[in-house]
Amino acid sequence: MSPVAVAAAELAMEYVRSKDLQPVPALKACVTGLVMGLDSKDWVKVCEAHNDDRRLAIHHPALLAPILTEKVVLGIMKTTKNPCNKVLKTFVMAFPDVFASFGNLISSASADTFDKLLLKASQDNQFVCEEAEKAMRATATSMPPCPC
Repeated sequence: MSPVAVAAAELAMEYVRSKDLQPVPALKACVTGLVMGLDSKDWVKVCEAHNDDRRLAIHHPALLAPILTEKVVLGIMKTTKNPCNKVLKTFVMAFPDVFASFGNLISSASADTFDKLLLKASQDNQFVCEEAEKAMRATATSMPPCPC
C-alpha cells in the first residue's frame, strides 16, 4: 500500500463501540468476507473483519457459531502477531463481543490463551492498553461463575 493509501485508510479506520454496531445486511457475503478478511495481509481488511465478527457475534451468533473455533479463533490468534497497533486495538475490541456470545463454546485452554493474548496486547502502548483494560473487564463480567 502506498503511503498516501495508508494515511487515507488510517483516517477512515473507525473504532465502533459494541452498542453502536448495526446488524449485517448481507449475511452470507459477510461470513465469506470475514474468513478472507481475517486471513488477509492488508491490515485494513483485518480490522474490517474483526468489526464483522463483532457484528455477527452480537446480532447473528447462529451464523458465526459454525466457523467460530475453526476460522474465527485462528484469525484472532493470527492477529496478535500483527505489529500494527490499530489491528491489535480492533482485536481487543472484538474479543469481549465474541466471548460474551460464545464463552461457553471456547474451551478453557482457548480462554487461557486469550487471557495471555489480551495481556500481551495491553503491554504494547497506551492506545491499546486502555482498550485492553475495558476488554478484560467486559470479558470478566460475561464469564460464568466458578463451579468451585
